[in-house]
Amino acid sequence: MSAIQNQPPAEVSDRKTIVADSLALGVIFAIGLTAFQRIIGFLRSVLFCRYLPEEELGSWSLAWSFLMLLAPLAVLGLPGTFGRYVEHFRQRGQLKTFLTRIGWLSLLGTGSLVAGLALYAPFFANLLFRNPAQTDLVWALVFGLLLVGALNFVSSIIEALRQVRLVTIMRFISGVSFAILALVFVFVWDASAVAVTVGFGLSCLIGAIPAVWFLTRYWNDLDSSIAQALSYRSMWARIAPFAAWLWLTNLATNMYEVADRYMLLQLLPLSAAEAHGVIGQYHSARVVPLLMVSLAAVLGGILLPYISAAWEEKRYRDAKIQLSWTLKITGLTITLFGVAVSICAPFLFNVILQGRYSDGLAVLPMTLTYCVWYSLVLVGQDFLWCKDQGKWLFIAYVVGLGINLVLNFLLIPSLGLSGAVWGTFISNLICLACVLLASQWHGFPVNRGIWIASAAPLIILLDPIIGLIVLSVLIWAGIQYRWIFDQEEVAHLISAGHKTIDKLGFHRLQRVGNGVRTLFLHVGKGVK
Repeated sequence: MSAIQNQPPAEVSDRKTIVADSLALGVIFAIGLTAFQRIIGFLRSVLFCRYLPEEELGSWSLAWSFLMLLAPLAVLGLPGTFGRYVEHFRQRGQLKTFLTRIGWLSLLGTGSLVAGLALYAPFFANLLFRNPAQTDLVWALVFGLLLVGALNFVSSIIEALRQVRLVTIMRFISGVSFAILALVFVFVWDASAVAVTVGFGLSCLIGAIPAVWFLTRYWNDLDSSIAQALSYRSMWARIAPFAAWLWLTNLATNMYEVADRYMLLQLLPLSAAEAHGVIGQYHSARVVPLLMVSLAAVLGGILLPYISAAWEEKRYRDAKIQLSWTLKITGLTITLFGVAVSICAPFLFNVILQGRYSDGLAVLPMTLTYCVWYSLVLVGQDFLWCKDQGKWLFIAYVVGLGINLVLNFLLIPSLGLSGAVWGTFISNLICLACVLLASQWHGFPVNRGIWIASAAPLIILLDPIIGLIVLSVLIWAGIQYRWIFDQEEVAHLISAGHKTIDKLGFHRLQRVGNGVRTLFLHVGKGVK
């Protein structure tokens, strides 16, 4: 009692407390706003397909992939450790020291990379785009890398602090800004990959503004009141293995993501411009599927800090259950979205895109299917990160990358675009299987429901109407007969739903929630 009375009142009143968003509320908010952002992104991508020449569309597809490859490569994967270790260092009053050190190292790494690109622009233009004359696109990459790196850094901090709504707003602002700036540049400046890349860089700068405001406001309050000295040795001993495997995994992941298009560029018996045109066709087939992947990436990024927090508090069972039902919902929901896209695909390609991308339409079902599998990988990998078993995730990606490279090398010369898609299709399936098996080996219960949800994307390859019927029956049976969701997962879902309704203030929906709970309990008794 006396300790409280003796505490300086200024410290009590001036200190700002950062309140983390709940997982359910954060996911609903993030998925809702991100879905709206992705609608805008979809419209933006459709306009790119309509108003950019095919070869410029292919150049932009490559440039974007290289931005995603080089940005984490430059910072050695260090900001990626935030989701796993922010809570660890915050509880010990060492968070500001940790973030500051990582920030300086990230700035040094990014600066070194962009300096190399700028000094040897013709060499990198030939290496990346098979055209030494595209130095202007390399300079646009230099500009974009600086700003993408900055946005990734501050977003990683905000996400690790479990400020899900804020980081979602940041992504929304960035996405909308990109749509506006890039299209303005295309129409006013030049219909080229350079204009789009510059617009993307500026949108990252705009998207980082809310994070800068937040960190400026709360910077002095990030640590707990009792701080412990953080030595370099103890810090690196804690994060170095995780960071190393994360960096290697990011490298393998992003090489995996760009491999099929880069090998199309290098292996097709066509000129560089014609090869860029084929990549543009492939890009049209990836526009909608990449929306699914981006949503899964957001979900995986949101989920990791919550699972890590449960892990730090030794609530291992809760962490496993959270990830289990998230994987199942992700697989079924995105598969349903993929079937819906297949139904709408003829209208999208033949009417909106004016029939310019027939090759893209032909490979769309397989592209949708492997993107669902990749989405499950992005969510499912969180368990291995929490267990500090990033090496197994790296191995899974390397296996997938190796299979992708071998199949692309064998199939692209004879089959062209279809060969690249087949290689990526098979490699994504094997990569997902490796991630699930590695997780099971380390204690994650990969039950029947997860395997069914992982196999569900194959339904997309059926006739769309038949696929919709099959998927509907599968979801119904999965709930009715507990093929997919078990009793405990249903209970957690209901509990999370009630908490979210309370936080949102939708009191009238509580009656609906009670009715759903009663229905599930009734079904459960009937099964017993």
